Amino acid sequence: MTVVKQPSRRPCPVSSQGSRTASTLSAATLASLGGPSSRRGSCDTSISVETEASIREIKDSLVESEEKYRKAMVSNAQLHNEKSNLMYQVDTLKDSLIELEEQLYESKREYNDKAKEFERERHAHSVLQRQFNEMRETLKQSEELLTVSTQ
Repeated sequence: MTVVKQPSRRPCPVSSQGSRTASTLSAATLASLGGPSSRRGSCDTSISVETEASIREIKDSLVESEEKYRKAMVSNAQLHNEKSNLMYQVDTLKDSLIELEEQLYESKREYNDKAKEFERERHAHSVLQRQFNEMRETLKQSEELLTVSTQ
């Protein structure tokens, strides 16, 4: 393992991402990467090439994770919006169904009323038809009697 001394004006790789990156790394991770000097936060200490590569990998992994998190949050928001839209459509369809059921009930009631009225009218027609036939028969007989009596 080769040890490289960094110049003091170069920023510390652990804190170059700002407090957010440093806060996401645990103390144990920092200690394992840079040894006890990393816990003290000294940028003038020796950092091995492997440790520097390891830090770069962690930063890359962090960037990837943040991008995945952002995409997941966007996807989650889209799914939430889609769910809200579908719930609204379901509520609208339920309201439409209730309205159609009420219309169907009213139509059935009107049908039953009309069917009863039709039966009453048919019965009245049949009574009137019978009366008409009887009167026609009576008229025919009366005409026959008149014809016979006038001859």
